[in-house]
Amino acid sequence: MTACNITFSYSIEAPLTAQPNDTAAPLVTSADPQRPLLERLAARISSGTDEVVPFTTVESAARAIARTFLCGRRVGLACTQTSPLARESRLSAQPASSFDGANDATLRALIEFARDVDVLIIEAPQRVGSEIREPLTPRQLLELRARSPRTLLVLDLLNEDLARTPLTQAALLIPGTLVLRGFGSLWAAEGAVTVAEMAFIAGAPTLLASLVRDSFEADTLNRAVSELDSGDIDRRVQSNARRLRSTCMIGGS
Repeated sequence: MTACNITFSYSIEAPLTAQPNDTAAPLVTSADPQRPLLERLAARISSGTDEVVPFTTVESAARAIARTFLCGRRVGLACTQTSPLARESRLSAQPASSFDGANDATLRALIEFARDVDVLIIEAPQRVGSEIREPLTPRQLLELRARSPRTLLVLDLLNEDLARTPLTQAALLIPGTLVLRGFGSLWAAEGAVTVAEMAFIAGAPTLLASLVRDSFEADTLNRAVSELDSGDIDRRVQSNARRLRSTCMIGGS
């Protein structure tokens, strides 16, 4: 991505609704049993290990985002109703407003929508019936951030294996942005049943610091690492993703 001179003024306060047993996890050390998993997740998205937090399930990761960043805030939804973050926002946030991308999919409209909320949840790509919609390119994501600098951007990229233009690496370069990633059915189909259930959140360490972390059993960690290290599983997953894309209609921004 071409470098540009933009000053960001994003900030977010501590969670408005504290949970009685919430405690921040200690910094990762070499003795941390999650370290091998963190290293593999970080390598997948070209980040540091302090920029990823693993969770046992997608629902657990979405709940952690909601408890920390959505409670009591104005949340805008640019996502399908089945997105786990959309479900959590309905439970945790002030009444959420939805961006109707089907009827008003211009970037300018999304920017104006983002300026009216504290947190904007964007799902990319979106699976709607037999259609795969990709609402943003990396360049458009950068413009969205530049023109709505005070809004926390939360990207639901659970379907990123289906994307023509992935957003994770671009998002990690943009301040005030969190990414929810997972593995899902494409991985389960290739035998990676442990990681298929898991998810992880990526972003700046300052944003991740207040998330309530999951505990993992040692066997789960070992199986997950083994599955991620399994031969050419990435190639097989991507091959299946291309085959699935070829059977769907592709929509874009």
